[in-house]
Amino acid sequence: MRPSDHCPYSRPFPGDFDDCEAFQPVRFIPLSSDYHPLSPATTCRHLISRRQPTEPGRWYGACALGDAAARRAWVQAVSSERLAAISALRQQMAGLNARFIDELWRLKAQQLAAREHDADESAVDRQMQEVGEQFIQQTAHFLKEHQEAVARIDVTAEALVFLLKASVQHLIQRESGEVRWEVPEETLAQFDPPVRMFFRPPSPGRSPATVE
Repeated sequence: MRPSDHCPYSRPFPGDFDDCEAFQPVRFIPLSSDYHPLSPATTCRHLISRRQPTEPGRWYGACALGDAAARRAWVQAVSSERLAAISALRQQMAGLNARFIDELWRLKAQQLAAREHDADESAVDRQMQEVGEQFIQQTAHFLKEHQEAVARIDVTAEALVFLLKASVQHLIQRESGEVRWEVPEETLAQFDPPVRMFFRPPSPGRSPATVE
């Protein structure tokens, strides 16, 4: 028998996946061992790896929220309407900015390769800054045109743009190891729960009021 928190859905998740009401899509571009970008894929923020308790040495894809009942309870606590509004806005932004994000990942691969071989990375750094600025400018313009949707989830465009800038700089400055595109925790913690929720859904067991 599979563990109760096993994710029952096939992966990678298709672009139109909506079978799980707690699904929180995250698009990522994996890098090969020599830092070449691989094909983009979609995963869920709640999907984690856990050891198979009955089979030592084996792992399975688990939902951090728990079993099906726990997922339903989480959605009810956070509000399905709010989750849907956030997801819709994030998906629109992701589609609009995909080409900038893909380019930043491509340049990040070049930057990491240059660092590994002690080569000059200044040209790549400048390119990343330029692409990052274009990404932020387009995002700011999009948010201005969608002020009603932004207000509906109790956030401000200024806060979102500020945190996206922080995420770009975080990506550029990461030197080695596992590279992720995320807002630094210490920066995100300075904002109110609605803003934090846009970038990171609340953890299981926490109330929406203390989302981190």
